[in-house]
Amino acid sequence: MRDLPANARHTLRLLPLWAVPGNAALFYLALYMKGNGLDTLSIGVVLSANLYLALVFQLVAGGIINRLGRKQATVVFYFTSWIFPMFIWSVAHDFWLFLAAYLLNASSKVIDISFSLLAIDDATDRQRPRIYAAMKLIITAAGLLTPLIGVSMEHFGSVSALRVVYFVGGVSMLVHVLWYRRVTTETEAGSTAMEAHGTTGVLRSIGPNLRLFGRACRSPLLLPLIGLYILTSVGWQLNVFQAVYLSEALDFSDRVISLFPAFGAAVSLLCYFLVMPRLRGTSSERYMLAALLLNVLGWSVFLAVSRGTLTLLLVSAALTAAGHFLTEAYRDAILVGRVAAEDRAGMFSVVQGSAAVAAIPCGYLAAVLYEARPLLLFVVILATYVGGSVCALLLLRTSRSGAAAEAAPAGDKEVAGAE
Repeated sequence: MRDLPANARHTLRLLPLWAVPGNAALFYLALYMKGNGLDTLSIGVVLSANLYLALVFQLVAGGIINRLGRKQATVVFYFTSWIFPMFIWSVAHDFWLFLAAYLLNASSKVIDISFSLLAIDDATDRQRPRIYAAMKLIITAAGLLTPLIGVSMEHFGSVSALRVVYFVGGVSMLVHVLWYRRVTTETEAGSTAMEAHGTTGVLRSIGPNLRLFGRACRSPLLLPLIGLYILTSVGWQLNVFQAVYLSEALDFSDRVISLFPAFGAAVSLLCYFLVMPRLRGTSSERYMLAALLLNVLGWSVFLAVSRGTLTLLLVSAALTAAGHFLTEAYRDAILVGRVAAEDRAGMFSVVQGSAAVAAIPCGYLAAVLYEARPLLLFVVILATYVGGSVCALLLLRTSRSGAAAEAAPAGDKEVAGAE
């Protein structure tokens, strides 16, 4: 990390304090709610309510970040979106407490943008995929510790063990944000955005951001990227019942299920250290297409997994882990590279907002599909990655044909030109 900007180095070094408890919290949350007596449809309502409020935060995130700055927005909303919910989850026992915690967690849409921009604003185009990949690597590598949680769940019971996980996670995240606030500094792009948009009201920022999004949707380069972003986000949001499916439908033990994210984390490590250093000499769009095709293959294999077929499950886990890791590394890096520095927060806000609109019914839809036929849910997830692959192919073709020049119409500063 020696050649990376200071903010990127500090972000990566401190990220495990969030990643270890956060990774476990999200992976086991549906199972934890089930253990506390919530039925499948109630879980779906909680998840969908989170997505509704997340849409609101997504639409105003750009205005909030431009007004407060990358650093201050991250610190403030870290408390509301993670620290407070973790402590609530640690004592939650009914629908209303889970709903309250998940509604607070919806404000994480602000720090999803501000946190990553603080890390990559000062980096070069070549460094950004590395930084995104390293952040994703740390988050997924935290899954290597989930077998320990699986052992404790078998010994103490799933609910009791997870209550401890959520409480300790809240303490870890509190240490993280206080330390992070001390060592990071506002970026040059963040200061520029504050000067340009800092006096604009948060709600009034929605209009300019939507106009920026409209121009992006008319760009042959950016429109497929937006479609890809939406489809991959929906696919990720739908996948909330995988741990439940492995437990209930395929009868895998808690210990085996806890190995699932750990195995995926190991695959991500291999991707970062062995695969990404060799991905040079061609376009990022090509790598993104290959990553999405890995997802398609991985979910296809998952549909063939039956009781006791651990080998197929591991093959599926390897393919989807590699595909998801590489997709996120290149997807966000490409988007950042296409947008002017002072408009990155606004562009991310509306692009992720469009993904949030599409994802609003995902929690309830996932519950309905799972109740109707568990395997049907994963067929739909596969379809989102097939659609994403088509978008990536279109993006690659327009980039090759030179249509990237149209990504920044004359006189528009908002959308930067492509490579």
